[in-house]
Amino acid sequence: MITLKELLRDPVYRKYFLTKPRLYGQYNDFPDFKPWALAIQKQPHGQWAYKDYHDFMEAFNKLKKYVPVLNDAAIISKATGCPPPRVNVAVEGKFFVRGKKKIQVTQREDWRVSLPMGEDARHRWCPFCRRPTVFTTFIYHPRFPSSKSNGMLLDPDMPRCTICGASENLVSTELKFLK
Repeated sequence: MITLKELLRDPVYRKYFLTKPRLYGQYNDFPDFKPWALAIQKQPHGQWAYKDYHDFMEAFNKLKKYVPVLNDAAIISKATGCPPPRVNVAVEGKFFVRGKKKIQVTQREDWRVSLPMGEDARHRWCPFCRRPTVFTTFIYHPRFPSSKSNGMLLDPDMPRCTICGASENLVSTELKFLK
């Protein structure tokens, strides 16, 4: 899976990641609710550690301290999904004329990360992790530790985000809502 360090090399994603996202809803009415979670993976293919935060900047500042020693990370929005960054893309062969000047026609599209061949199909945008991640199936997910202690199994046929555990159904619904 592409790591946060690799993603931050892309200028479009870097700008997006460094911009504080807006939460929709009135979370101030629930003082115990922490809408942000910092997920950190210190070793490749290792366990993910999670900590909840009240404020995005609090999680972001903690992440900055761990960047030198971590393998991968994400700041998860537990309250609101976030769409991918949008970019202007040239429409091939389409121009319009303004005065004597020929101007390229562009359209807005969702940003896509450049991945090695074969990796692209494995990655999808997770609106809660605010990044491309790999979706796979789990019986237990580390983000839901109580399911294991209670003996509850997750649907083994439902792919989930490797980092936050959001189901593919939830992600698809959230992305349609965000468009």
